Amino acid sequence: MCNDPCNPSVKLFSVRPDVNTEALLANAYETIAGAGAMTNEFAETLPSQQRYLALAIQQMIELGLMLVEAAQDRVDQAA
Repeated sequence: MCNDPCNPSVKLFSVRPDVNTEALLANAYETIAGAGAMTNEFAETLPSQQRYLALAIQQMIELGLMLVEAAQDRVDQAA
């Protein structure tokens, strides 16, 4: 039992080392896309000033998706 919740050496989550790159990229894409969808929906509920910030975050998420897609394309081409 861990008595120190602030201990950075406690590993709560991990990625299995035997998972292939394609699966990692697919899961990364789905995770990022989900964050984007939630951000977009949340932005609609905000007043205009905060909405602009949320939409800027959404744009950064979309850029991250583009990077994951490009990496996936490279993996597919190499296969």
